[in-house]
Amino acid sequence: MYQEGRLQLILDPKSLMNFVRSKVTGSLDGTVIFSGTLATVTGGFLYGEEFMAELVDPQLNRCLELAYGVCPLDYLNK
Repeated sequence: MYQEGRLQLILDPKSLMNFVRSKVTGSLDGTVIFSGTLATVTGGFLYGEEFMAELVDPQLNRCLELAYGVCPLDYLNK
């Protein structure tokens, strides 16, 4: 098991933005903040260097693709 907990443990959007503003100096314009996760059971994160996904619609013969690189934020370790 990697995570376990109740939905109420996830920060609401306002609290999340306040947390990010307290940690990041400068403008947040153009910043994307991913949320919706809980602390890990092991106390550490497991992640790769990038993420790729694809959604396929075989009936209409089309797909959506996405990919992004992962850049760990060092202030989370302080």
